[in-house]
Amino acid sequence: TGTTLGPLHGIPCSLKDHFAVTGTISSMGSAVLRRKSEAAGGSKRDCAVFVGLRRLGAVPFVKTNMTQLGSTWGSGGPAFGDTLNPWDTRRTPGGSSCGEAALVAGCGSPFGIGSDVGGSVRIPSSFSGLATLKPTAQRTTFSLADGTTILDHPGDYSVVAAAGVMARRAADVVFVSAAIWGGVLWDLDLRMPRVPMRMEEIQGKERLRVGVTSGLCWPAACPTSLRVLSEAAACLRNKGYDVVDFDGAAALKIREYRGVLWALKGVSGLDGDFGVDVSGDEVHPDLAGMSRRVDSLEADPIEPVHTAGQYCALMARRDKLRDRFCKAMRAADLQLLLCPAWSFPAPFVEDVRLLGAAVQTTQVFNALDLPAGVVSTGRVAAEELVYEPRTGDVEFDAAAQRALGE
Repeated sequence: TGTTLGPLHGIPCSLKDHFAVTGTISSMGSAVLRRKSEAAGGSKRDCAVFVGLRRLGAVPFVKTNMTQLGSTWGSGGPAFGDTLNPWDTRRTPGGSSCGEAALVAGCGSPFGIGSDVGGSVRIPSSFSGLATLKPTAQRTTFSLADGTTILDHPGDYSVVAAAGVMARRAADVVFVSAAIWGGVLWDLDLRMPRVPMRMEEIQGKERLRVGVTSGLCWPAACPTSLRVLSEAAACLRNKGYDVVDFDGAAALKIREYRGVLWALKGVSGLDGDFGVDVSGDEVHPDLAGMSRRVDSLEADPIEPVHTAGQYCALMARRDKLRDRFCKAMRAADLQLLLCPAWSFPAPFVEDVRLLGAAVQTTQVFNALDLPAGVVSTGRVAAEELVYEPRTGDVEFDAAAQRALGE
């Protein structure tokens, strides 16, 4: 027609498996749900994000693989098998948005839309050399264009997932996110805040006060993660930012946080009740490994939730954790935190099942409902191959150590 449709006109893009697109299947990484979706002829409705992208002129051309029920940070599931890292096919690209990571990192798509309830856009971006941004809950959702609310688990608002853009450059993440938040979805997703991205703040000359911490990592960050953290802090300091140390673990009260998080996982179905019938589905080793406990990962004991009163009490503890952390940042006059995205590089595919507990690192920002992004910063140097996680779990430590090897 000769008319430009929007800022994303003609740009191809991809969507994670579970985003509804009419006539396409949504398997959630489950072979059982794949067969059910195929038998039904695929989705009957579109999600708001898909409609919004089309309005902006983008050309969504493919949906990508995800882990089983989105409940692991590896890259495998019984629906379509394992996704491999395009930089080293022996390693995982990370998940649960594994297909997006592999496709975008392999230059198969300029950008993709993933989702994150525990690190699922940040982990794969970290492992695959991408940039991403997990916004706060409801900033970008999975809801349908007809106004139907879609949550990670129906009725559960304890830790709410968010959709996020994944791309090879941070500038592309900003550009696409700004377009999506610019009003095109406001009449489709009524829960979405009617607040555009404030580009003047991103491009402004105000120098933020930045807190640097590695204390939110578990296990302890490897030498490479610590080096690039130090280099990034130095870079910001040289550009005039006020960069200071911040004790993230103390601000969070890490033992209490872990106890609350594990209790919330029980509420949201991550311990087995996923809100969908997947009986007969083969359990992928990565999913089985998520329940593998590491004794040194200490947490305050919290009783399982069985009543509405217990649920409300647990949510109140969650909110106190959020308040405490934000007050600590405010007391230090911080506008930004700089921390490792993950404790070690992309592990080998077969090692993911031993390392499930490492997701504690990224889940922090979901539990706190704070925005969190990832940028690619460096590679492992030859002198950084020795890494001692010292968790006390021999298999875990060996798998994490192997992640720094050839």
